Amino acid sequence: MNSPSTQLSLRQLRLLVHLGCSAEERRVPQYVSFDVQVRFPIAPDGCKSDALKQTVCYAELSQKIKEVCDRCEYQLIEKVGWDVYEALRDLLPKDHLLRVCANKEHPPVAHLEGGAAFTIGDWEQS
Repeated sequence: MNSPSTQLSLRQLRLLVHLGCSAEERRVPQYVSFDVQVRFPIAPDGCKSDALKQTVCYAELSQKIKEVCDRCEYQLIEKVGWDVYEALRDLLPKDHLLRVCANKEHPPVAHLEGGAAFTIGDWEQS
């Protein structure tokens, strides 16, 4: 029997980021929410053992995202997403697939109610 398809998701990790095109906009941190998916090549052993060491720790992923957001100011949501993707990619085994979406919740654009998001990942979004 084949292993079932498995994925770990972080949904709406909400962090303050110094983000904006101008220095004035970056001065006050703004909320960026992150959605992250990790696809496993086979079901992690933690599914059966209930042992954290046998899967991916989402607290560790969340902490790494916070570290990336705290280390500098950003002009573009694309750069935030790229840096988070690279940092998480370094934490994961090479055979795990990763997808990151960074959403600037309230950009200063008239009538833009749902924010502005950038997604980067190892597979096409369906």
